[in-house]
Amino acid sequence: LVGEDEELGTDVAAILWSYLLNDGNASSASKSMCVHRNTVVYHIKKIETRFDLSLDLPMVKHRLIFDFFHYFRQLAYGK
Repeated sequence: LVGEDEELGTDVAAILWSYLLNDGNASSASKSMCVHRNTVVYHIKKIETRFDLSLDLPMVKHRLIFDFFHYFRQLAYGK
């Protein structure tokens, strides 16, 4: 997602991260991102469909958070 965001000039990965940090609350995520709630819902549904997963499942949310932290660590310390 991050690579696609860079190519297309979008913020889908940031929306997903905000959604995860706000425990799946689209309203809170939209406020923290300064975007409309429907924008968050739209992108979350697209991610769920594209990757065939449900962000309602705690294990999926935890895995994605882990993956984000792994990505952040690579940014900070190199690959």
